[in-house]
Amino acid sequence: MAFDDADSPSGRDRRLMLQRKMQRAMTQLTPQVKGPPRHYGGDFAFVGAAYVLRVHKGAGPLQWLNSLTQRLFDLDSLVLTADGGFKRPGQEEPLFPIGNFSLKWRWDASACKLIIDFWKDMKLLEWRWDELIPSKDLRFPSLVPDWSGTGHVGGSSFSYSMLSIVAENFQKAEQAEMKQSLQCVESGGGDPEA
Repeated sequence: MAFDDADSPSGRDRRLMLQRKMQRAMTQLTPQVKGPPRHYGGDFAFVGAAYVLRVHKGAGPLQWLNSLTQRLFDLDSLVLTADGGFKRPGQEEPLFPIGNFSLKWRWDASACKLIIDFWKDMKLLEWRWDELIPSKDLRFPSLVPDWSGTGHVGGSSFSYSMLSIVAENFQKAEQAEMKQSLQCVESGGGDPEA
């Protein structure tokens, strides 16, 4: 009975064939991207901050569809993670993939904007991406910017905002306090501070 070691001709052939199979398998597992490599995630001030999504109202079918998708997948709020992924506030498990779809974010330093790439079956959907531009000013008491987003679907687009939850909650509390003060004054209760 012959034994094939790695140095025998048949052993080398098997080793090369195994290496080729492994390379093909790894290629299938590696996301397929044309062009320069994309580096997702990073260490930015907005990583780990909670945001609320607001799809802008509009009559266009994309506005309506994306608003419905947001409600369907319960995507009212999210957190960007350092690895380029997303999670829900207060949770540790990744938000994606959902089915065979995944979203990854990257910072485009040359354009000063955040890009969200959409993936299906580990292949980049080149016809679907989002661009988010940070606000120039921060809203008190938030330490992270709000974002103005444009979602691209083929040749069409829709708009949305990604707003700091800290600033949104503060603004809601101020509005509630103001409303309560006005009701107190209107009912003849006088100055609520006195």
